[in-house]
Amino acid sequence: MVTKVLGASYYLIASILFRRSSLFDAQWYELAYPALTKRDSIHHYLTKGATLGYNPSRLFDSQAYQKRYLANSPSSPDPLLHYLLIGRWRGFQKQPAEPSDADIIRDSGFFNDDWYYAAYPDVFASRIPALRHFMTFGWRENRSPGPEFNSTWYLNRYPHVIGQNPLLHFIKHGRGEGYLATPPTVDLDSARKVIEEVEDLDPEFYAANYGQDIANLEISTSMPRHRIALVFEKIISRLNKPPKIIVFVPWLKRGGADLLACHVARACVETFGLHSILVVLTDNDDRSGEHRLPDGVNVVSFSAIAPDLDESARVELVEALVRSLQPSAIINVNSRQCWEAIRRHGHRMVQFAQLYAMLFCPDYDSQGRRFGYSYEFLRPCLQFLAGVYFDNTTHLEDLKEQFAIPPDLQDRLVCLLQPAPPLIPPRLREDGDTRRPNILWAGRITRQKNIRLLLEILQNAQQFDFHIWGDTDDPTLMAALDDVARSRDYVFLNGKFDRFEDLPLPSYDVFLYTSLWDGLPNVLLEAAASGLPIVASESGGIAELVNDTTGWLVPPSHQAPGFIAALREATDNPETAYLRATAMQRRLIEHHNWKSYKTVLTQQPSATGGLLHG
Repeated sequence: MVTKVLGASYYLIASILFRRSSLFDAQWYELAYPALTKRDSIHHYLTKGATLGYNPSRLFDSQAYQKRYLANSPSSPDPLLHYLLIGRWRGFQKQPAEPSDADIIRDSGFFNDDWYYAAYPDVFASRIPALRHFMTFGWRENRSPGPEFNSTWYLNRYPHVIGQNPLLHFIKHGRGEGYLATPPTVDLDSARKVIEEVEDLDPEFYAANYGQDIANLEISTSMPRHRIALVFEKIISRLNKPPKIIVFVPWLKRGGADLLACHVARACVETFGLHSILVVLTDNDDRSGEHRLPDGVNVVSFSAIAPDLDESARVELVEALVRSLQPSAIINVNSRQCWEAIRRHGHRMVQFAQLYAMLFCPDYDSQGRRFGYSYEFLRPCLQFLAGVYFDNTTHLEDLKEQFAIPPDLQDRLVCLLQPAPPLIPPRLREDGDTRRPNILWAGRITRQKNIRLLLEILQNAQQFDFHIWGDTDDPTLMAALDDVARSRDYVFLNGKFDRFEDLPLPSYDVFLYTSLWDGLPNVLLEAAASGLPIVASESGGIAELVNDTTGWLVPPSHQAPGFIAALREATDNPETAYLRATAMQRRLIEHHNWKSYKTVLTQQPSATGGLLHG
């Protein structure tokens, strides 16, 4: 935080700059974030708001500026302050912020200041601006914003909206779904006249008062039902009862993140029972990894119900499910739609469930710049999250430092080491074994896995037989591997695999892992559990597992010769390889066991007790 680092004088300078700039609008800021501006708005922005990704006015989008110009800045400066001091002189571009909830209400025409003061004299006497009172207190007290919207009527008629601002719901969702903003008195008067004209046809009409309970009348406005509502109803119809935990994932492929979601599902089932959990696929209906879930877990897919649903609708469905099902907690494992829902609607979602997420590692573009969910969503969403679980401490600590996360929010970041599969004792290669060493490489064939380095190793290590398992969506990488395999009879491409344990593991001598960036990849845990000695890249959180006592860790600067030397040492010294593989399995037993995994999910973060708490 700037004020903690540079003190009151720095705050004074920043305050002067902000007051002279049209890019900080104190009135707008106080309306946009009414519950968080008890002190001076500039002071709040400098000490907390900028860190949380708040916008200083409608003219400046802090998150967009941060993402475009400051994503790789180690000091994480305040975006507006950076723009005023540096960015504008360098020609950096700013862009308007998305409308705040207060903007949306003001622009809708439904809020009437004079009507609000006249209807609620206590508000007038308090001298609180009418719209700010409504945003902070009024909607929670079922006060109406003007003559064209009746909050009490709306909540009585649509009780699933209770807990959120009814006018905002109507503007964003209800109006499009044909919801009514006020009692349909004109329609009811017309209906009464029709009934009076025909009541002689049936004496029961005489005793009926069809306008007595207006809120519960079914009223047709001849408007088509909204697509989101139809999809939502289909999802709800598939549930026997509301779940205790919802796990949001983009899909259920065979990848590492998908496996981590399956671990969460298993822990939930063991703790609360089979029907306590709902797994929601938000992006597509790829279920190639669904076999790793406990049998019988309820899985629903947005795409299976409505394949052409756009991203905005999927985001709204995430929020609607949380609001309506009201689980004890949800956890987001790599779902962009869930991240977006938390960013847009987190202030509402936290009223219905504790929100958790998992993060693993940064991604890098072709220019080496970091991006990914950690950099796009953690900063604006952390205020709403009860906890964020990381599979390694390296990425966790990097984010703490880069984003200058305040101590009270740092406690929400927790390292959750993933459990290893059942162990197969390492095998000691016999001294008289004269066969060529067999090296296993298995994983996704992507740029992240440093296929260029793998190719260089393959081209310069003729003393080994290499067995490559994996598939890819990148035809260029696959073509390069094909070329090497065709020209070298010691390289074997074996295609994709479903389960690591299905590979012919006893026939391999060493597991080779190459990577440009990483968290703590699950395939390393699988290889270690299988008893294979490991030679791996030093990237991301890998050094937390592989070191010179548990395997061979090759620094990035060593390139292919360093890997080839490590492979030679591992295969030329079978006793050393055996000892390191044995030490690795001791580490798995101590740190990557199922009991420890569930304990962390039950007890951390300590403030909330964790995802599985209660």
